[in-house]
Amino acid sequence: MILDLFSLRENPMNKYCRSFYLFLLVLLLTLSPLVAQEATQIQKIIGELESILETRIQSWKVTYEDHKESFSPGYNDSQWESKPRSFNSREKKITWLRSQVNIPSYYAGLPTEGQEALLEITWQGLGIFTGQIYSNGQRIQNFTLDFGNSSHTITKSFPLAKAISSPDSYLIAIRLENKGRLPLLTQKKPEPGTYFRLQQAQLVYPQATAAANKLKKCLLDLKLGLQFLDLVPQPPVPSHRLRPLSPQYRQRINSNDFKKLVKAFSKAASRLDVAALQQGNYDRFEESIKKFYYDLQPVIKYAKNFSIYIGGNSHIDLAWLWRWLETIEVGRATFETVLKNMSEFPEMFYIQSQAQLYQWIEERYPQLFEKIRQQVREGRWEIVGGMWVEPDCNLIDGESFIRQILYGKRYFQEKFGVDVKIGWNPDSFGYNWNMPQFLVKSGFEVFVTQKIFWNDTTSFPYFL
Repeated sequence: MILDLFSLRENPMNKYCRSFYLFLLVLLLTLSPLVAQEATQIQKIIGELESILETRIQSWKVTYEDHKESFSPGYNDSQWESKPRSFNSREKKITWLRSQVNIPSYYAGLPTEGQEALLEITWQGLGIFTGQIYSNGQRIQNFTLDFGNSSHTITKSFPLAKAISSPDSYLIAIRLENKGRLPLLTQKKPEPGTYFRLQQAQLVYPQATAAANKLKKCLLDLKLGLQFLDLVPQPPVPSHRLRPLSPQYRQRINSNDFKKLVKAFSKAASRLDVAALQQGNYDRFEESIKKFYYDLQPVIKYAKNFSIYIGGNSHIDLAWLWRWLETIEVGRATFETVLKNMSEFPEMFYIQSQAQLYQWIEERYPQLFEKIRQQVREGRWEIVGGMWVEPDCNLIDGESFIRQILYGKRYFQEKFGVDVKIGWNPDSFGYNWNMPQFLVKSGFEVFVTQKIFWNDTTSFPYFL
């Protein structure tokens, strides 16, 4: 959410602000009232496509005791804990996981029989874990999850079947042993702070990738269309939280042209032959895709009148549930990744606040800091916030606000030659009503946030 602090003055906006305003203009101009019938039918199609593409393992049985026969299909795990598809195992020496996986007859409209199947698992954690994975009682692979001494994410793929016999079923069993942090110590109890989180486990059918990607594209376009034409049902809003609509807004959404777009989108969605997918007739579904995009042309043409500019940002808490040294390493790793992505994608630009974070990088990683300075000079790295950190804006007093701005702006001016104009604090636990005065008198032109709408009583009256 952006507030224009100079709305009554003629003041040129910088490139970044103009981009954000254009993005918000898209949202403002493309809203319409809920058309219940069309929305219900389209959401039904979306649900069916999501179901056809769903390959995630939905639940697990888990124990923290090391039973020798836990990998066996005949082992009784009825006394184990039931866990959802994503869960944590924190400071446990041994963790066993089991789940029964059933292979469908068709995936993405193609027969699964004869296809290769992989099990892809994404983990997050801290420390080192060794593991073994079993399928129907047979060990298929040993593996190591080396998260290091700071939290990382790791994705691994395991061979499940070279050629599926449809319908097929597999009992997946995984044993993980917590080895602790580096340097590794020999101890019976798990080291404090170590953990793993199973974020997602899903089946992958490599031979069906192209077909699945076409379905995913259709699914994404359906979801975007629902949002674009505001056909997504919204929960009831208390009267005190309702915001008035502008005359331009009402005129747009009630126009005959806009209503025609809604009908065109609904007609296009109805062209998708989901039944063909469910029957394993992908060729028939592919023909319906052509009809879908043909009927979608009026909506596509209308959408091309607008542009959305997206800038990357990393919200890095400097001291929140971790040590400040870890913050520095998170900042270093984040900025190195950003610079790597910038070299790969020339059109990318990045947004970052908090002078303190920059200073840590300057002191400890001067070469990295100089690369950041170069990107700022080229206009691809946007410095925002203009404060020393992103402070709590509810508890601190006026003097603290001004010092945040004074030291932050001075640092960015001295090190980068930038006079920051964009206020930036998306995650404060409150916003003092004196902030507009502090920001305007300190030379800011806009303020970016989103948490200001989290009030449970008084509604903030402005929204774009």
